[in-house]
Amino acid sequence: MRALVLLVLFLLPALAQEPGGYLLGRILALDPEGVARVEVQGGVKEALLPADGGGFRPGMRVVLYQEGGRLYVAEPDRMPWLVGLLFLFALLAALLGRGKGLRGLLGTLLSLLVVVYLVVPRVASGGNPLLYALLGSLGVLLFTIYLVHGVNRKTTAALLGTLASVLFVLLLSLYFVGTMGFTGLASEEALLLKQWGGVDLLSLYLA
Repeated sequence: MRALVLLVLFLLPALAQEPGGYLLGRILALDPEGVARVEVQGGVKEALLPADGGGFRPGMRVVLYQEGGRLYVAEPDRMPWLVGLLFLFALLAALLGRGKGLRGLLGTLLSLLVVVYLVVPRVASGGNPLLYALLGSLGVLLFTIYLVHGVNRKTTAALLGTLASVLFVLLLSLYFVGTMGFTGLASEEALLLKQWGGVDLLSLYLA
């Protein structure tokens, strides 16, 4: 199940790409000068290859990045393979876990929706990452534990025990982060994110 979560999280950025920036195409021919002729949007255009060539060859489906009227070959189109792996994981979970496996898949989907539509937007808009990560964890636990194992005393005890563990780890982390003087400003990028993005890096680090 963890592998399925990681796979879906890897797929989300590709599914969320803006149509104006990224395109899908197929390489028709390669030029020795680092230019590829690609079939894209029903026409043939030229796109710049990476400096090292990137190992691209004619016939490959690729992801193209469009900026300033120019096309750049970014990477191979891995989406068919990733979607195939996703369906394979789902099929194995359904066959091996049966009803519980299907409920686990549904719980995973609901958990991802909580992360994508609750945690990430709130943090991106300047909310406290630690608070929303904690609320997101609570939502994920409620969805997955009760959905997969049903509502009974054992699952309620497991839920309360897991929540207690999360709170204990959180308090322990806050104590040691405060004692050791962590700031989250470990790079220039983090400093810029702090100054211009208004993100609480320490809370994000803990989350």
